[in-house]
Order: sequence, then C-alpha cells, then structure tokens
Amino acid sequence: MINKTITHIINNLNDYLGGILDPGLPSYKDYYAVLGHITKNSFNSGNQKIIVNLINIEEDKVYKNHITPVATTGNTTFPLGGVSRMRINLYLIFAFNPGEDNTSYANALTLLTHVLRYFQANQSQDITITGPSPVTFNLEMCYHNISLEDSNNMWSNLGGEQKPYAMYKLQLLEIDELSPQQVPTINSTTLL
Repeated sequence: MINKTITHIINNLNDYLGGILDPGLPSYKDYYAVLGHITKNSFNSGNQKIIVNLINIEEDKVYKNHITPVATTGNTTFPLGGVSRMRINLYLIFAFNPGEDNTSYANALTLLTHVLRYFQANQSQDITITGPSPVTFNLEMCYHNISLEDSNNMWSNLGGEQKPYAMYKLQLLEIDELSPQQVPTINSTTLL
C-alpha cells in the first residue's frame, strides 16, 4: 500500500511536470520523477531528474485511539467496540539532479520550483488503490521544514553530497489488518 501510494503521487507529479515542460508526449511515466533510494551515485547516469525516497514513517499518535465502530444488529453502532487502524505519516524527500554545470543546476532549481507549485496547488489528494478490495482515501501533503543541522545529518546518512531537495509529510495513510482470507498460514515448530 505504501509503494502504490507513493507511485500514484509520482505519476501525478510526472503528468503535471510533463504538461508544463514537455507537452504532447504520449507518456510521462518515470520521465521526471522516479521512486528510488538516494545514494552517493544516484545521479551518475544523468537521466534521472528527481528521485523520490521514503525517509521516515511515523505513527500518528493523535488518531491512535480513534476506533472505527462496527455495525451491530439493527444497524446501530456500538460506540465502545470496533476496529482500530494504524494511521501513519510518510516523509518523502524529492532530490533534484544538480548536474555538473551551472545550467544543469539552474534546471534542477526550476524543477524544484515546479514541484513546490504542484504540491501547493494539490495539498489534498484522493488516492484510490486498486486490487481485490479497492481502497480510497485522502492524503494531505504538507511541506516539512528541517533545520540546517538535521539536513546535514540526513545527507550524511544518505551518502554525503547534498542535492537541492524538498521534503513533504503525507498524512494519514491507514493500514488495515489483513482479512482472515489474506492471512498466510504459519506452520509452528517447537524450538529446543
């Protein structure tokens, strides 16, 4: 579900950027932004323009105790019973390829500006995850400020060379438990 959610956001972002920068192409899939792990050599091929990396997952404590009521007989709900869902926030970093010259760096900053504009105009998105039981939910995208010290620590952990970037917090993705039909059978053995 996390992968499908991030991929959906990247596909929408690619369509937005393609409509502005390269209108008329038949597909913008993975044209500007790709889901990937940021490393020291992420941009060596020169083809990638934006790498989107999941930096952190945070359980939302505010909604932790909210319970979704379960319908009982007579179409009434029992307010004290129900299913609690895990609600999480995702922190995504959008790293931009600075290239090797001033023109490439300027292009990276232009892309950064367009990404900021996109999320400013689309702060809330309805996401539909297809599958055996489709799920539709709303995600709120908020720019996430981090201090210069935290930025330095983050880039040190990612490989050392800082790139132009933007970080967004996506809130509230609900993680449901598996239905009984989806739970894999676990064979237990006695360990001595």
